[in-house]
Amino acid sequence: MDVLRTATVPAGERLTAWQDALRSWWAPVRVRARDGAPFEATLSAARFGYAAVLTADAGPCRISRPAPRHGPDTPERLSVALHRAGSGVFTQAGRHTPLEPGALLLVDHGLPFSLELHSRSAFDVLHLPLRAVGVSLPRLAGLTGRDVSVDGGTPALAATFVSRVAATADRLSDPVGERLAGVGADLLAALVDDLAPTGPGPEPHGGHPLAAAVRRHIEAHLGDPSLSPRRIAAALGVSVRYLHRVFEAEDTTLIRYVQLRRVEECARELARRRRAAPTISAVAHRWGFTSPAHFTRAFKSVYGLTPSQWREAADHADGLPPAAPLPRPRNGRPPQSMGRVNSNR
Repeated sequence: MDVLRTATVPAGERLTAWQDALRSWWAPVRVRARDGAPFEATLSAARFGYAAVLTADAGPCRISRPAPRHGPDTPERLSVALHRAGSGVFTQAGRHTPLEPGALLLVDHGLPFSLELHSRSAFDVLHLPLRAVGVSLPRLAGLTGRDVSVDGGTPALAATFVSRVAATADRLSDPVGERLAGVGADLLAALVDDLAPTGPGPEPHGGHPLAAAVRRHIEAHLGDPSLSPRRIAAALGVSVRYLHRVFEAEDTTLIRYVQLRRVEECARELARRRRAAPTISAVAHRWGFTSPAHFTRAFKSVYGLTPSQWREAADHADGLPPAAPLPRPRNGRPPQSMGRVNSNR
């Protein structure tokens, strides 16, 4: 859908209107016209899943983003831009890249950048949460602001995807949009892999690149009883549907993983604190359980013992060290084999 056509805006307000549209759909930028001619621009944009895409064309101007302001609730974002027409220069991370039709650029929203359009220009931009792409900032650092050839390989696939999704995103159903957002995230991750093959390896434990970020968030909030798929998805800037897709490759469900991690931490604490120890209910509450009955069932389903039986066994185990290995759960697989990030509190 058309978000803005400056031809319908009074001449003196066009630059500000286009700047506001770019801020809403792309990044908090500043826009300054390059000559005295009346400024003209259009912007079309759509959201699909947790991704957004925009198509823009504009007359000569300078688009710049000053030093970004980050807060705990401001997710990092990554854009891939396809320059379709016109000429200009893109600058980020000390690199100045001349723009010609067909140029593909990676834009890190966590760094200042500028885009000088020397003539009437057009471009398509796809942007996603950086965590959904699963690319580390050090690996991305050498790629932003660099012109990427789209003659073949992954860059050509990325350029085609950005172009086609820009043309169709506003007509996608919600389920299809969710899936294509995941395709876009995977494609950007593959593009970075292709362009920076010697960079840091994948996150530990393999699986989906976002899974490590999910596990880190779970570890940081494991004791919060309100931890839920909806809250995790919101914190990482993805949808709940996509979050569950991430854990399809983890050999467990997200809810089961959280429960197992909580049970594991409770088991370690109950085994360690044998003298002047907190009550079992206090330990359960510390790690996010609000119902004693639910905690007992969850604990027994993993270790085959109730929490009190577990603590009693620890009390009578001569020489049991504080960090003794946990018994294997009934399914024969210890929780720690499921990609735990950090079990020590």
